Amino acid sequence: MITGWKSINKKWYFFDDEGNKKSGWIQDGTTWYYLDDSGVMKSGLIKDGEASYFTNVNGAIQTGWIKYGENLYYANLNGVVQTGLVNINGQPYTFSESGQLMSESTLPIEEAFISNLNTNLN
Repeated sequence: MITGWKSINKKWYFFDDEGNKKSGWIQDGTTWYYLDDSGVMKSGLIKDGEASYFTNVNGAIQTGWIKYGENLYYANLNGVVQTGLVNINGQPYTFSESGQLMSESTLPIEEAFISNLNTNLN
């Protein structure tokens, strides 16, 4: 019986203690991984429902600042890619709907917050 991680045809799968192939989010130790509907471990940008996540080349979920291609993203402690106006270490940043850093705002946070509220009300 296969359990744990197994490479099959150069793709990684995870099998539980009963030998069942898993899919979706799994935790192995302290690290989270995403397996698609067929059980293949995914890396890179992951869309799951309304949220986006990044996993590294080993499939482990990433947090903090992430450079992907030519763009910068920020994922919170749960790995969720942030969108809209986000305060990171006391500095406001604006991210697109897909999570790309749009600008490094120099506005005081109150002005940026009010501007964002007005945008969201329209």
